[in-house]
Amino acid sequence: MSYTVLWKEEARDNLSDLQKDIASAIKNKITRYLVLEPKKNGKPLKRELKGLWCAKYARYRIIYEILELEKTIIIIEIGLRKTIYD
Repeated sequence: MSYTVLWKEEARDNLSDLQKDIASAIKNKITRYLVLEPKKNGKPLKRELKGLWCAKYARYRIIYEILELEKTIIIIEIGLRKTIYD
């Protein structure tokens, strides 16, 4: 069963700031993989980000929350690995 995807405003802004080919590949990662198995295609975060998950695409990270009961993924932020956790 696939999950529904919701986007936070900041994540939409992050995506629109990227090059079109990278943004398209990230959207593809979300719509083809994360929606089917969000836990298998990401890893849980720790410390102050506990409860959130992270998936990789090249040098980029997709930060998201999984709402199991609602079968929903909330995309919170997208950015380069070196700055996403700041």
